Amino acid sequence: MGKSRHFYADCVIDNITNEKIATNGKEVVVTAWIDGRELQKLRMNGEMYRYFTGIGKGTKNRIWFCTYTRKDPLMIAAVENAAGELLKTPTFSKKTKFFDFVIRSVCLGGVVWFAAWVILFIPVAFVTSADFDATYNFINPTGIYAGIFVGLRDALWSRKHMKKLERIDTWEAGDFNHVPAVQPKFGDGLAAMKK
Repeated sequence: MGKSRHFYADCVIDNITNEKIATNGKEVVVTAWIDGRELQKLRMNGEMYRYFTGIGKGTKNRIWFCTYTRKDPLMIAAVENAAGELLKTPTFSKKTKFFDFVIRSVCLGGVVWFAAWVILFIPVAFVTSADFDATYNFINPTGIYAGIFVGLRDALWSRKHMKKLERIDTWEAGDFNHVPAVQPKFGDGLAAMKK
């Protein structure tokens, strides 16, 4: 888990290339230019992809962007065009919520419990003079409490992210200063002068 970002910007998306259809067929990951800056990985649903490669290509829109963690690609959560029409990504299904709140949290808790045994067994056994009961009585509760903490923290993090996606009107404005500007190719300046 890392820090998620949620912001909106009034910008132009064009030159969408390298489209890669995700495994579920509902999501597209592309390389796109946003206000003259190249973004290597941008996630959007299929309807948004058709809009940005069709009628919405090169037009200014208000777009809500988000990431779940720092490592995830930027995702378009919603688009509002000049006519005031709003297109949002579909909300989370019960299956997705069950996975985020229960399955993933329990699995993370189990991994933390197992990691506590792997990391602490030799040092604790050394300190307790290889007394297995003392080692067990220290490591098992430590692993269980740490696993519960990490699992609950993950479930709360997921809940916060889902609530934030449902209320895009509360997001703050942002920009793309962290995305490097596209460098012009050699000869572009000369071609512009000849026009």
